[in-house]
Amino acid sequence: MSSSWIRKLLQYALMLTPASVLSVLVVLVAAGVAVTKILREPSQFADAPQVIQTLTRAVYWHTRKHWHTIPDCVQFDTELLYRPRPGECVFENAEFRTVMHFDERGARLTPDPAQADAGDPARPRLVIVGDSHAMGWGVDDHETFASMLASEHGHPTVNFAVSSYGTPRELLRLRRDFALAPDDIVIIQYCDNDFAESRQFATRSAIGPYRPEELQHLFDYRPARASALPIAGVLLRLTWKELTRPLGGSPDRVHDGPDPTTAFLRVLGAFPELRSHRVIVVAINGPGVATHLSVEPLAAAGIPLILPDLSKADFFDIDDHMRPAGHRRVAAALDAAIRGQAPSQ
Repeated sequence: MSSSWIRKLLQYALMLTPASVLSVLVVLVAAGVAVTKILREPSQFADAPQVIQTLTRAVYWHTRKHWHTIPDCVQFDTELLYRPRPGECVFENAEFRTVMHFDERGARLTPDPAQADAGDPARPRLVIVGDSHAMGWGVDDHETFASMLASEHGHPTVNFAVSSYGTPRELLRLRRDFALAPDDIVIIQYCDNDFAESRQFATRSAIGPYRPEELQHLFDYRPARASALPIAGVLLRLTWKELTRPLGGSPDRVHDGPDPTTAFLRVLGAFPELRSHRVIVVAINGPGVATHLSVEPLAAAGIPLILPDLSKADFFDIDDHMRPAGHRRVAAALDAAIRGQAPSQ
């Protein structure tokens, strides 16, 4: 039976009897109890029924903390809305607790590169920009792919990535706050949710300016508590949204303006200083999600697109960010590309 017919039957049931409504509420509370147990003990996720796993992932988006909403982690920036606060900050969610460290430039700490083999030529520095995937959401300082490029592959690295930045803010901050050396290699980690910011920048040639109250609004964010009744409330809202959604679904919105790859290339074109540097793009989305960037236009611009071979096991069970194993795979893919041992995908 298709999901549309199931939804239609539920709609009829809710219209027929108050008892049906009560039954739905009981089921939601029971599901809330099960989901709460997993959010408190994520090790139970793998053994949970598929439906509970699906509900847990859906609810988690409403319960998780966001790094950029923590005052100890970020500070206001007129051009960028926020930037990392130098020093130490604690970031935790259901599956992790990390203590993150940022230097005076706001770069996440990376180790010194591993000792090069005798006779191995000096390697250029890797300057990494990106969003939460590159910054290292949910992993410790030494577990980011930037750190692993240094500790396991011997590349000097700087991790300038910032959670929730799109490509325009990444490059604006790089231009403003960091002096590129002539032989630096710039690695841009791209996620498909960068498109909205890239499209805005490609259309307006600007981002911001921002006001302090906009950051305060982020600080005011309060996720739902991981308790049975609040979780049941989230499930009720999600169920109602699903039940009231038109059966045919809504047609895909047609955007005016550039497609994702064109928007991305226009952003890069606004930073002519990159033309004198080797630029590599690595696309990272959630588990099993391909990128909407196109290989051919990037290759025509002389920019390789690296698509690491990431499996579901490389990501947290509930969160959609990489475990250390995923970062290790990304580091290996980038090292191979830098050394010319792997073609772009």
